[in-house]
Amino acid sequence: MTTLLIVRHAQASFGAVDYDCLSARGECQASYLGDWLKQTGFLPQVVATGGLRRHRQTAEHALKALNLDYHLLEFPGFAEFDNREVMERAEPGVVERLKALLQQGVAIGPVFQEAFKKGVGRWISGDYDHDYRQTWPRFRWQVLQSLESLIRTHPEQSILLITSGGPIIAMFQAMTGATDERAFEAGLSLLNCGLTRVQASDQAMRLLSFNSAPHLEIQRDKDLITSI
Repeated sequence: MTTLLIVRHAQASFGAVDYDCLSARGECQASYLGDWLKQTGFLPQVVATGGLRRHRQTAEHALKALNLDYHLLEFPGFAEFDNREVMERAEPGVVERLKALLQQGVAIGPVFQEAFKKGVGRWISGDYDHDYRQTWPRFRWQVLQSLESLIRTHPEQSILLITSGGPIIAMFQAMTGATDERAFEAGLSLLNCGLTRVQASDQAMRLLSFNSAPHLEIQRDKDLITSI
């Protein structure tokens, strides 16, 4: 049986010139993940990422806290879909408006969620596939192909996989049979550095837990619990 601990990357730098870089809070989240893995005795035999910088940085901070050195396996199929394109196709200019609100110190969570839901609804409808560089069916296919490859090449091992929300949604849907709409609705709650645990065999994948954050909750600091 292969055990996967799937982690959404720690908080990145939304609103910054370079989003694909952990914020100071994100670095703390990732370090706490490593501390928790050490305390619970989950020492992965394999560490894989989607290849984005925020994935690698999450892995590096967690592994530093674990005091372990790994060769990170990169699977481009676990990279995120283009959130910006998806939201902009439904509502041109929305990303810049969100950045402006953030710079003004406005809490953008609800506004972001509405923009994201609107964009995703259009993307997954299948009615506008010609508008996107990557369709939802194509994205979902590449995620599941990467997952199958990771499990097949590392049987009977414990795997730490650090990726993004989109791939976790695609995997959640494959394991639960949720509709596209329900899968993305569940994805709205995905936490930065949140944990999803899976067992896999040749026959099936079994979802054991979804989007938990015990390593952050025990810090008793509500500012560590983030989703953007």
